[in-house]
Amino acid sequence: MKALVVANALLLAGIGVAACGDDGGDIASFCQAVDELAENDPFAELDVASPEEMRDAFDQLRDGVERIDDSAPDDLESRTRRYLAALDEVTDQLRGAGFDPRNLDTLAYRTATADYEEAAVSIENAADDACS
Repeated sequence: MKALVVANALLLAGIGVAACGDDGGDIASFCQAVDELAENDPFAELDVASPEEMRDAFDQLRDGVERIDDSAPDDLESRTRRYLAALDEVTDQLRGAGFDPRNLDTLAYRTATADYEEAAVSIENAADDACS
């Protein structure tokens, strides 16, 4: 898992997992979606980003998280929904600031990123358990 620093803002954006198994439900699709997000990290090449690049990267990240949510087996649905909601909250904070960290409500953004990181770790743990 990679931690990203973009203009004083920390955001966990990558998920690493082992090879996926086929344990029932739609676990294979879930594992594939998690792997794809890890392999196609939209923040991998961004050291310093313009607001447009940030918007694009967050949109790509949301697409990946949405694929994870859409493919999740029933027993992982609450985790993936929480992950998607946490990402949406981080993105909403950034959109409200025009993707300019100088305009962020720092406390609200830190809370949102902490929730996001917790949800991302939960998905990583679920993928480690289900996809090994």
